[in-house]
Amino acid sequence: MHLHLVSLGRSLRPLRQTLYRGVTRYSRSLSSPGPKHQGRVALGCGSNVVDSFYMVKALPRPGEKGFFQDPTKVLEAEYVGGVTLNHLCWAQLLGTPTGLLALQGTDHHGKLIRQELDKMGVATKFIEVKDSYTTAQSLVFVEEGGERSIIMAKGATSQINKEQVAESFGGAIASSASLVSTEISQVPLSGVLELIRLARENGIPSVVDLDVSPDVAVHEALLGTKEEFVEVCRSADVLKPARHAAEGALKLIAPHMSMMDIESMDTMQLSALLRQLCDSRLIAMTDGLAPSCFVTESHAVSVAPVKLDRVVDATGAGDAFLGGLIATMNTLGKIPSSREELTQCGTVANRLGSACCRVLGAVPTAETREHVQDLIVEQKSTSADAPAQPSTGVASASKNFHPTIHQSLLSDIEAVNSVIGSTSYARISELSDKLIACRGSVLISGVGKSGLVARRLAATLSSISVPCEFVHATEFHHGDLGKVSKDSIVMLVSHSGNTAETVALCDELKQRGASIVALTSNPDSRLAQLVEPCNVVAYGPCSLTEPAGGVPTASLIAQESLVNCITNDIITKTKFDAGRFRGNHPGGALGASLPKS
Repeated sequence: MHLHLVSLGRSLRPLRQTLYRGVTRYSRSLSSPGPKHQGRVALGCGSNVVDSFYMVKALPRPGEKGFFQDPTKVLEAEYVGGVTLNHLCWAQLLGTPTGLLALQGTDHHGKLIRQELDKMGVATKFIEVKDSYTTAQSLVFVEEGGERSIIMAKGATSQINKEQVAESFGGAIASSASLVSTEISQVPLSGVLELIRLARENGIPSVVDLDVSPDVAVHEALLGTKEEFVEVCRSADVLKPARHAAEGALKLIAPHMSMMDIESMDTMQLSALLRQLCDSRLIAMTDGLAPSCFVTESHAVSVAPVKLDRVVDATGAGDAFLGGLIATMNTLGKIPSSREELTQCGTVANRLGSACCRVLGAVPTAETREHVQDLIVEQKSTSADAPAQPSTGVASASKNFHPTIHQSLLSDIEAVNSVIGSTSYARISELSDKLIACRGSVLISGVGKSGLVARRLAATLSSISVPCEFVHATEFHHGDLGKVSKDSIVMLVSHSGNTAETVALCDELKQRGASIVALTSNPDSRLAQLVEPCNVVAYGPCSLTEPAGGVPTASLIAQESLVNCITNDIITKTKFDAGRFRGNHPGGALGASLPKS
């Protein structure tokens, strides 16, 4: 995994992707639902079906029989639903004007869908209704634990290709849309691409729900080609993937990565890498009951899910989540970009997702309204017509909330994410090997707060049997150069890489033949340029938010995370165990708690 991530972080810039970004970046910058789009609606084009629910004890495997939960009852209920219809209904619940772009028949199921949308306030005037169209249907089998499987017929939705989109929906998008949402689920990929193109042409954001993997989309659902799948991912302004779909997408976009490497990444790593490769303005990734991740070019936020005592039906939870994202975009009047806005978005989205899990069905009900009534009031009180004041959106969900403390923790998380996204894992591993093999002195140096990090690294390495000494950078010029030989490793820690006292050491250290290692956030700094490239461990370039113009806070977290990486790597490679640690650290409560070797 590590080597793949290194190559991605350093060199994965295909020419066609670079050219594509140059063409689209300016047009994307125009896509915000600002004042010129007042009075418009969020238009969604995608699956809209009648779901028939069957409650089963467990989903049978091939060749096995299954049983209904109630042996006297087969069909539990029928509800309208569908990936796109669902998220439009949830966004509408929070006061966002929405409308469905669809092809439907005059059959019973089509009439049922339109009736229900009218009740929920989702505009149906953009739906094209013809006798020749067949409305989509699905059979949903729900286990006792809430997990489900779905078998469906896409109906006329399967006909929404590029030409059909231009003919049936182009005018509505131009005249009425504040944003366009769609999906990789049932709509042909050529139609999805045309929807994204029309959104960009009209200066509004495009939002794509990545609901299925490339294999399902291309080989099972027959939505289009792999090339079209990749183009959709790289074209959308906002991409909302489920983790399983993101893993498949990443394997297609970065074919040199193995699926094992991809699956071993945590959700934040996966989100950040997907955003980088697709140049998305926002990635909002869900992963079941795990925290959701929101990643932009500048920020990354993880938002914990709402705890549930019981899951009735997980169907549509991701759709409700997307409805919350779209409602937040409508409230803010733009795509969320700051940490506060991303946290607000994640809180609202997670609240709607959890509310959906409490009841049967995937669209809002009277019961779900009760669970999110505070959000309904909050969102409806602020509209895009009157620009909203950014809010974390967390206060209503937690009495323990404190904005300054919460912001500090988010900055620390961002610092670690910066290290994950920019640091060469292989370089850290190589440094560990050098420290283990060193037969001379290992000296670690720095000044200021970086000096404190250097002192901690030296102390920790000594405790795991890598003899180390901290030397303050200014002390080298006052006699401590005598500790340096051609067998020495001298690690210089500097966040900026331009600290005068640290940079000034390099010439003297080189004259003595020492191996110099630089740990810095700036790979283009003076320190990094004076050190052999293979000995530069850079956790940047990064732009960390620190208070009062630069009080070292998040930067220390970034540096300490690297200290821990080095420590853990050495412990693993040297098979350093608790018994050996007690031999080095017999004192104190920690020493007493360690087993004797």
